[in-house]
Amino acid sequence: MQTSGLGVLFVVLLALQVGFQPIVQREYIREGADTTAIVLATEAIKFCISLVGLFLSGSFSEALKGWSLRDSFNAAGAAATVYAFQNLMIQTAYQNMDGLTFNMLNQSKTIFTAIFLYTMLGNRQSKQQMAALCGMLVASVLLSQNKGEVAGRVTSFRYGVLPCIGASVCSGFASAVSQLALQGRKRNSFVFTMELAVFSVIVLFATTLVSGKKLDFNEMYSGWRLPNMIPIFTSGIGGVLVGFVMKYAGGVRRGFAIVMGIMLTAVLQYFLYGAELDRNLMIGFPLVAISTIVHIMYPVSVPDAKKKKQ
Repeated sequence: MQTSGLGVLFVVLLALQVGFQPIVQREYIREGADTTAIVLATEAIKFCISLVGLFLSGSFSEALKGWSLRDSFNAAGAAATVYAFQNLMIQTAYQNMDGLTFNMLNQSKTIFTAIFLYTMLGNRQSKQQMAALCGMLVASVLLSQNKGEVAGRVTSFRYGVLPCIGASVCSGFASAVSQLALQGRKRNSFVFTMELAVFSVIVLFATTLVSGKKLDFNEMYSGWRLPNMIPIFTSGIGGVLVGFVMKYAGGVRRGFAIVMGIMLTAVLQYFLYGAELDRNLMIGFPLVAISTIVHIMYPVSVPDAKKKKQ
């Protein structure tokens, strides 16, 4: 698919948010903070930002016209459930794989996104775009190595490789479902983000109850101050931006934005904390730039797309 100027803008904004988020998180979220509390607060902020945006855009009545719970679940409920399974499999895989193998397989989610977009929406990739996807896959693996890995960890095929591949498949499928709702069914981005936030909280509560963990909100948010909400707010903005990227640029370009954000984080850590800029980053930087430009400039031509359908 061709990306409009608006789509490129949202991709850049999402890349900036992804890049700055770890820095903001490090500065304002104390180490060992309850992850459930962070997720719940983020989803609440995401919902509120989208609600305000829906009012300010003047499309509140039009966007909710004909709204139904069934359509809402088909659009966002399914995606939220799949994302929950993805997170579960990611945690399982990470504990049973060495860092290099995990990063290589985990970055295949962009490839699976392209596959599901083709099977579900008929969105093809040109030869140049396929080459760009491969370049971005290599770059993302290189950049991920900057995070470090746990030494001595043995990779298990059953509990490591299979769950990691399953998580990538889930990510690709959820991205395709989201893009189908936003582009195919023309669902409002703000409404979709609000629905996804609500269903994500429902899934989180359900999985928490099944695990037997008790939710004590007083304990979860003990010690929180107003500055702690800064990374929650920026993360909420990121969630809203994801909806716009999916609608105007697509799931594959969202993957590009995330990789560019990882690269930005590495650069920021160098300037702010004196982190080392290693060889992987030096290789990954031009690879990301070239892959992004190629993927945007060489979409599938309309005549070729029509020929394939015949």
